[in-house]
Amino acid sequence: MAKHNRTNEPIPPNELQRKISGWKCCPDCRDKGIIGTALEQTLAFCNCPAGIEKTYVKGADWPAQEIARVHADAKSLLVAACHALRFSSTGDTLADSNVSKSGGMLQIQLPDWCSGIDESEIQKATELLQWECQIAVAGGWSKHQRSSAAERNPAGPSRPPIGEADVA
Repeated sequence: MAKHNRTNEPIPPNELQRKISGWKCCPDCRDKGIIGTALEQTLAFCNCPAGIEKTYVKGADWPAQEIARVHADAKSLLVAACHALRFSSTGDTLADSNVSKSGGMLQIQLPDWCSGIDESEIQKATELLQWECQIAVAGGWSKHQRSSAAERNPAGPSRPPIGEADVA
C-alpha cells in the first residue's frame, strides 16, 4: 500500500488510482510548487498541492529568505542574473570569484583555477539588473600561465608510437 510522503499515512489503492486519473498539472507552476523569482522579488509558493508540499519541505519563510540572500550584495545579484539568463557557467564562476560594485565600476577578481569568463554574458546580466557600469575582470589563469604549462607538459605522446615489431 502506498503512503503519503509527508504524513506517512497509508493511501488505499482505489483512492490512489482515483487521484492519479484525476490529476491535472498546475498551470501556474507546472507542479514545481514555486512561482516568481528571487531576482524580481516575486518568489512565492504556489497554492496548488505541489506548492503546499514545497512549503512543508522548505519551510514557510523560504521565499523571503531566498529573496534576501539573492539581494544581499552585488555578487549574489549578478550570479542570480546569470542563472536567470541561463549563463550557468558564468554564474558558477562568478560565485567562486570576488565581486564588488561601487559607483559605476563592477570589479571581478577571478579565482586562480579559472581560465577566463565570457564578458558579453556579464554585460547582459548587468543589463538585466539595469546597472550602468564599467566591467573590470582580473585574475584567473592567465594566458602566460597557460603557455608556460603547455611548455612544461607539451601535448603529444610521452613514449614513442608502437611499431610493427612491437605488435608481433
